[in-house]
Parts: sequence; structure tokens; C-alpha cells
Amino acid sequence: MTTELKQGSAGARGARGNVRANARDDILAAAEEVVAALGAQALTLDAVYRQAGVSKGGLLYHFPNKEALLHAMVDRYVTRCFAQETEFLREIGEDARGAGSRAAIAQLAADDPGADRLSAALLAAVATDLEYLAPLRDLVRQRFEAMKQSDVPFETAAIIELAVNGLALFELLRLPPLTPEDRHQVLATLDRMAGGSGDLPEAGSRPSSPLNPGPAKR
Repeated sequence: MTTELKQGSAGARGARGNVRANARDDILAAAEEVVAALGAQALTLDAVYRQAGVSKGGLLYHFPNKEALLHAMVDRYVTRCFAQETEFLREIGEDARGAGSRAAIAQLAADDPGADRLSAALLAAVATDLEYLAPLRDLVRQRFEAMKQSDVPFETAAIIELAVNGLALFELLRLPPLTPEDRHQVLATLDRMAGGSGDLPEAGSRPSSPLNPGPAKR
């Protein structure tokens, strides 16, 4: 992966801004690749700038220290997770019964349990300091509050949420307890509990994330 920060005239500021934004994304992707390939303990600024193909100064322009990099990795994870769940909500229909729970189930169903890069931000944060998970913690809290306004009984919605994220946590720790077929059937059963038909996307059918923290819209 090679990233070049182009220089330009004042008239090219918009393009230059895009290049810088792309470089930032490339650096974050490189950080995920380092963790996925070598483990959370290998996440250093030196390892990341080499993987990203930028100069060390280029990396420090975006992330002056490892703390800033970790915060950005978790923020990127949460943003991506929320965007993907919003897509499923749109497909299901926000007014459909159990839409929030069903979107979380569909998102995990579509995830590829072997896609280690998707777990990298969480693994790096947990290995360093649990406080980096504060944005995720806040969104999970919001989700449980939203369940109280759902058309699915709170106890049922909570059981579904805990089951989905319990499975996700096992996969994050590379302790998958289910065969792919059993995994799909379990998630289909949870979908029916939430008011769906049990018709879910196949694993690996679209990019997803191991946890599903985005606050559901009711």
C-alpha cells in the first residue's frame, strides 16, 4: 500500500484535502492490518507508517502519538458499524416490527467471522486500555435505552442483543462455538424472535463488524 501526499497550488486545495483524507484512511487501514496480522502488541507507529507506505512525518501529521491513532481506530470502527447497521435498517424498514434488533442480527449474519481486520480496532483498544472503548460503551448504553421504546418487549430485545453480542465476542476472541450452518440457524432464530422471517444474508455477503453498537432508530 503506497500513499503519497501531493503538493499543490492554492487552487488545488480541495484535491489536496481529499488526498490528506485518503492518507488518513490508508493509515488507519494499515493499523488494522498490522493488528490483524501480528497482534495488538505489534501496533507501533513505526509498524504502521511502514505498512501504510507513508513517511513517519506523514503519519505524525495525522496522528501525533499512538493514543491519537487508537482513538481514531475506535471512532472509525464505530462510524463504520453504525453506517452498516443504518443500511440494514433501511432495507428492513425503520417502522417494521423489531427493526433495530433485526438490523443488528442481519449485520452480524452478513459478517465474515474470519475477517480479522474488522476486529483489529477493538483488539488494539482492549489490549491497551479499556477507556479507548468509551465511544462504543456510550452507543451500547443508548441502544439499551432505545429498547425500552421498542415494539418488542424489552426482555426479549435484551436477550437478543446479549446473544448477538455474545456470539460476536466469541468470534472477536477467535473462539467460534458454532459451525457456519449452526451460526446461521441461531441468528435466523433470533431474527424470528424479533419479528422477522429468519431470512438473513449469508456470512461474508457484505462487509460488517463483530459487534453492532449503533443506536437503533425506532
